[in-house]
This record gives sequence, structure tokens and C-alpha cells, in this order.
Amino acid sequence: MLNSFLIYIKYLLVVWLLVLFSGLTHARHASFTIGIILGNPASSASSYDDEKLCIIEPLEIDIQRQHHQLKFVRVYNYQSIVGTVVATQQLLAHNVDLVLLPIISSQAKAAAAILEQHKVPFLTTGSLDSLISDPANSLSIMPANRTQAKALAKFTYRKFKRAKILTIADISDPYSVSMRDEFKQSLYQLNPSQNISDFEFADFNATKIAAIAQHIDVIFAPIYNPDIAYLYAALAKYNKVISIIGPDSIDARHEFFSIIGQSSQHVELAFIKNWDAIIKGPNQLSFTALQKTYCENAQPSFENSYSYDLMNLLQTVFAENKNIDKSNIIRHIKSSQYINVTDGVKYQFNARGFNNKPLYLCKIAGKSSVLLTQLAGD
Repeated sequence: MLNSFLIYIKYLLVVWLLVLFSGLTHARHASFTIGIILGNPASSASSYDDEKLCIIEPLEIDIQRQHHQLKFVRVYNYQSIVGTVVATQQLLAHNVDLVLLPIISSQAKAAAAILEQHKVPFLTTGSLDSLISDPANSLSIMPANRTQAKALAKFTYRKFKRAKILTIADISDPYSVSMRDEFKQSLYQLNPSQNISDFEFADFNATKIAAIAQHIDVIFAPIYNPDIAYLYAALAKYNKVISIIGPDSIDARHEFFSIIGQSSQHVELAFIKNWDAIIKGPNQLSFTALQKTYCENAQPSFENSYSYDLMNLLQTVFAENKNIDKSNIIRHIKSSQYINVTDGVKYQFNARGFNNKPLYLCKIAGKSSVLLTQLAGD
């Protein structure tokens, strides 16, 4: 009878171990769904969307081949706030565990409000300071507006101490208003007597702003491409020498030069960029092979680089860690050893959830932009 009892105990022990092993195996390979919101599908994509899609699509396939538990759900917001709300709801219907938001700040903000309500973590390229309310649940791989504004204020203080400055802001756009406010605050801290006036608009009118600016030396313009191009073209019609300073939203890509033609000798445009157009780090060969194979743009773009980094950051996180779920994914992202191709370093997320990264000042010259210097932010 004792032997029977021992056999029974051994049987229970074996069953318990099998159940335990099965549970651990299941946990190790539990499914994880990643949602991605982009602007437009390939059939109607802008060049910005094309340069993200051509990198993201092949990497989705490659990552899923290496990590079978991962699933990607891609949706599109058609470059609108309403579209972002719809796209976010679509992702929630798929029970996503993490959402990637490589979209502009105002659109990312609309998605963030819904995702935070449902406690879904997200990783974004947006820079609006209010975009991240809980750094334990969301991160941006870009620096915050505040950092950009401080960097531009320092540059303005050094170069235009006695200048008459006009700030322009789109009151319907939180990004534009936030950048304007942060810039003014930072500049007044450096020079309380700085001459600054404001112009706000709901409907952009480049001709009207250019006329107002005839008694101004410098315009701070946190507005999006192509509005900045239309303003530049309107200012170029006058003989007045004037400078425009702007954040990374300006970018000065080919769309910009299709509007202005080429730079004017009377109008200087300096703006921040988050990238110096050089692919860096140990992953540069992998990136180059992917970009040249799948992307139509001859030279790597910023959209190419940060899309590659977003996807490979996740691939590295899942390679480095076995048990990842919705509750710990952000913590693992923060501690990842992935070295990005945009800056050639690991991500350094600050207490506010934004990446501490280099910023570069550029200006337009002829039909392209040229790098001037690296800037200091916070």
C-alpha cells in the first residue's frame, strides 16, 4: 500500500511539473499584439508615408519570423484627428498590447488620450510636451518641444539680442501654441527686455503675415510644411532682409522647394533637425541594405531611419527578454541595449519620457538645406 501511495505521489509530481512547464512555455510564448498608426496606405501615401512604409512592412515580416508570438496590426488615420480617433478604436478592437505612433504630435495626442484611458502603452515620435502624461506607460524617441524651444531660444539670444521678433502660432494646433509659448518663456529668461510680439491665426494667410512682418527682424514660426514654404515665398517678394527660425516641423524637403523654387538672398531660414543625415552605429549596414532594397528614395531619409529604429528597438527588446506583457513592455524598452541608426547610441529616456538626443541647426541654401551646428537644449 505504501508503494502504491508513493507511485501516486510521483504521478502527481510529474503531472504538476508538466503543468508548470506547460505554463512557463505558454508564458514565454504568449501572444503580443503591436498596433501601428500611419498616415495613408501605400496606394495613396505621401512621400512621408512611403518612407515609413517601405521600412516597416519588410521588418514586420522579419520580426514575426524571429518572434512567432508577435502580431502586428497596421491602421491608417488619413492625416486627420478624426481619422486618428477611428484608427485608435480599430486597434483597441484587436486588443493591442502596445501601439506605435510615428505620426505628428497633434494626431498622436488624439490617440494618446484614448490609449491612456484604456491603459494601453505607446511609443511615439511626437514631441508635444503634454503628449506623455505617464512615462511609465508611454515614451517618445524624440526630444520634447520644450527642449527644441530652449535650444532655439539660446540660438536666437546669441544672434538676435536687439532684434524685433514676431512669433506666429496656429491657435487650432496645440503643437504650434506650445512651441511658441516655450520659446517666448525661454527667451525672456535669457533676455527680459527682448522685443517680442505675437500673431495668432486660425486660417493661415502667408500674404497677411508677410505684410505685418515688414517692421520685424526675426519671425519664430512653429508651423508645418508647406505653410512655412508659402510664408517664405511671400516674404521673398519684398526687399526687406528678414530671418525665420523654426522647429523640426519645417524639415525643408523637396515639397518645400517645389513651392519656393530656391532660397532668397533677403530671407534666411534656420530650423532644427533631429538628424544630421548620417546613418550611424553597428546596424548601419543592415539599414542600408533594407533601405536600398525596399525604398524608392535614393538617399536615406529621417523617416527611413526612425522607422527602422522603432521596429528594431522592439525586435531587440523581445530578443533580450522572454516574459514581456503589456504591464512591463515600457520598462523593457527603457532598459534596452539597442543602438539606433539615427544617432548611433542607445536611447536615453528622461524623467518626462522623452529621448535626450542631439539636435542640429540647419538653414536653406539654394535648393537644399545645409547643416550649421549642433545645438544644446535642456
